[in-house]
Amino acid sequence: ATQRVVQPQGSKASFVQPLSQPLGSQAARSLEQRRELFEEVEARACEQKQQQQQQQHQQQQQREQFEEEEARALKQQKTDAFVCYQSPIPSGA
Repeated sequence: ATQRVVQPQGSKASFVQPLSQPLGSQAARSLEQRRELFEEVEARACEQKQQQQQQQHQQQQQREQFEEEEARALKQQKTDAFVCYQSPIPSGA
C-alpha cells in the first residue's frame, strides 16, 4: 500500500503513505503500533526512574545511618583509646 515517489533530486527515493487511505489502513495500524511501543518504552523508563529514585533514597538513608554509626564508633574508639591511654600507667613510673 506504499507508493514510491521519486524526488526531483533522483538520488533518494522516499516512501510516502498516501493520505487518501482510511485510518483503518495498514499504515495507520503500524503507526499505532509504533506509538504503543513508544508509550510502553516510556512507561518502562519512567518506572525504572522511580525505582532508581527509591533505591537512591534507600541508599541515602543507609548512608546516613552508616555515618551515624561510624561517628558513634569513632567516638567510642576515642573514649576507649582515652581509657586505654589513661589506665595502663606502669606503677613504677
